[in-house]
Amino acid sequence: MKLRYFRCRHELLAVSLASGYYKATGRSQIVFLPTSLGVQNGSMALGTAMQERTPMTVLSPDTLTYGEDPTADPGPEWPSLLVDLVGPARNGEAVVKWSKRTRTASELVYELGRACFIAESGPPGPTLLEIPFDLLVGQGHPDMPTWAAPAPVAATPEQIDRAAQILAGAANPIIITEHGGRTDDERNALVSIAEALSAPVFEFAMPAYHNFPRSHPLYGAGPVEPVLGDADAILLAGCNAPWHPPHLALRPGCAVIHLDEDPLRPRAAYWGYPTTDTIAGNPSINLGALAANLEQRSTPRPEAVGRWSDYSQRIRPRASRMPSRCPRRQPISWRRPTCFAGCTTHCPTTRSASMKSSRRFPR
Repeated sequence: MKLRYFRCRHELLAVSLASGYYKATGRSQIVFLPTSLGVQNGSMALGTAMQERTPMTVLSPDTLTYGEDPTADPGPEWPSLLVDLVGPARNGEAVVKWSKRTRTASELVYELGRACFIAESGPPGPTLLEIPFDLLVGQGHPDMPTWAAPAPVAATPEQIDRAAQILAGAANPIIITEHGGRTDDERNALVSIAEALSAPVFEFAMPAYHNFPRSHPLYGAGPVEPVLGDADAILLAGCNAPWHPPHLALRPGCAVIHLDEDPLRPRAAYWGYPTTDTIAGNPSINLGALAANLEQRSTPRPEAVGRWSDYSQRIRPRASRMPSRCPRRQPISWRRPTCFAGCTTHCPTTRSASMKSSRRFPR
């Protein structure tokens, strides 16, 4: 494979380029960022990559000797301007999955492979390795360890079977997703699950991908909150936050199944959504297994498909008739779910604005 080097004029652009390249090709990238301030400049894109589960390995230099060793002098700008007390590894701790400092050549060669492995293992995300300038200009390690590729983690057949039994036995199941259709395989599995259950697929707030065909009769138009209380089973297929606010009342006995690489989101600040079952591991494998299981036990219900199709058809014209100003005579922001009047998402006008925004600016 031929390596290609892209020189960017800003750290934010470099990280964003690596993120987009992964989304287009499925291949994790290496990103070089300047020390400390460079990591801070790229932190917004690194935080986004962490949120979107986009793997990449970031390499950032530091110095061990600050020019006191003439054989590894990084230059006068290092002790005066470039470095700070904590260094790149600690600068990036809040926005990456894993960060580490290296101090020897042998440590570098093994930790580099470890950083790439952790970035690509589930759940994927950015990692950061701090490499002193002294190592970059010194002798490398003579031995290169063998690359160990991470293997995907899948749910057990018993977990898949239990989830399929719950969903197939529900009278009014729904599906909510944000990043459950990242690949063609995942998107096709979501379509298969929806069709087997005759269940709508809603995309919450700011979907990171085109998770489900929006022309499909089972695509749930508009917000999911108005129909949430009628569901007796909910499949969360890759969700950071499935509805808002989290304490919305669900139907008594409603099952909530969270399928994701890291259910209940260990790194999230909050997870107050009632969850009865979890399916952890690779979403592509688990969604495919769930789709195959449901195909054998579910019977399509044309009346349910027609009911949800009619529902979406009613919602779409309602959003297109949005007024240009809210009842409080304030301009509406189409790019965010609150208007300039400071209203909450529960305002009917603002809520419709949020719905229109999700169609005009798909992610």
